[in-house]
Amino acid sequence: MTTKTCNRCKEEKDRSSYTIDNNKKDGLRTICKECTKKANSTVEARAANAKAMRDLRKTEKWKAYYKQCAKNWRKTEKGKEYTAFYSKYMNEKYPKRRMARRLLNEAIRFGRLEKYPCFTCGALEVEAHHPDYDRPLDVIWLCNKHHNEVHGK
Repeated sequence: MTTKTCNRCKEEKDRSSYTIDNNKKDGLRTICKECTKKANSTVEARAANAKAMRDLRKTEKWKAYYKQCAKNWRKTEKGKEYTAFYSKYMNEKYPKRRMARRLLNEAIRFGRLEKYPCFTCGALEVEAHHPDYDRPLDVIWLCNKHHNEVHGK
């Protein structure tokens, strides 16, 4: 029998050590069965790890950990710079939103407006949702969960 050199491990092996590939000139794959098996096992392992990470990211423990990491990063010099840059950018991009929030916070602080329970579930910890920034005091009070649902998060 004739031999062939594997492109991965560079060993010369018997032709029976290769799988069939009719697209190749000699009818065999360029990588031996052993190297193919190793490559497939690492791909499967990476896929399993990726699935495990996706599942982990859905847990509350991970979300709390990630939130704490983000909070710590914002305290760093680079985080402070980015936060200032992003705030300025968003305020310039959406001036109506900034003004509506400012007017709403002033109205709450001076007692002209009071918070109500969540419109959907009745929770007491609520956020203001502005359907229209041109009417800054016309808001819907929603808990964080339902506010995120409204915004599709």
